[in-house]
Amino acid sequence: LRRPRIHKLFGLSNTKGLSTYLAGASSIDIVQEGPLPGLGVITSGPIPPNPSELLSSKRMPALVRTLAQRYDIVIYDSSPLLSVADSLILSKVMDGTIIVARAARTTYEEVRRGVKSLSDIKSNILGVVINALDAGKRGYYYYRHYHYYYTSEDDDGK
Repeated sequence: LRRPRIHKLFGLSNTKGLSTYLAGASSIDIVQEGPLPGLGVITSGPIPPNPSELLSSKRMPALVRTLAQRYDIVIYDSSPLLSVADSLILSKVMDGTIIVARAARTTYEEVRRGVKSLSDIKSNILGVVINALDAGKRGYYYYRHYHYYYTSEDDDGK
């Protein structure tokens, strides 16, 4: 809700979205068809003056329940965990939270503080994703070139 980008990424309108729904100015018809069949997208909508208050409203848990009934998987993209309260507010109504850390930018201490903040409110932390990783850099070389070989238990090697 603070620095919207999803609408640009998918080439969608952002005239209505999560902010207008939470403010009571639109209904659940805020779901737009994404670029892939079966992919629904809710953009942020216009930037509101009070994002944290909107996310704390009673309409947010109602929206989460409605979307969970309509879709197999629902992913919510939020503001950085340590910068504003939005992610902590959302994590209270989500089934789980995935922390995204940027390689060579997010420090171990920042991840640790984020995990502690989520743990303090009993959020279900599903894991950590490292993005923007340059797999060609030293330290990741062997990971890229490591291969597994599996055989069935009844394989006699022929």
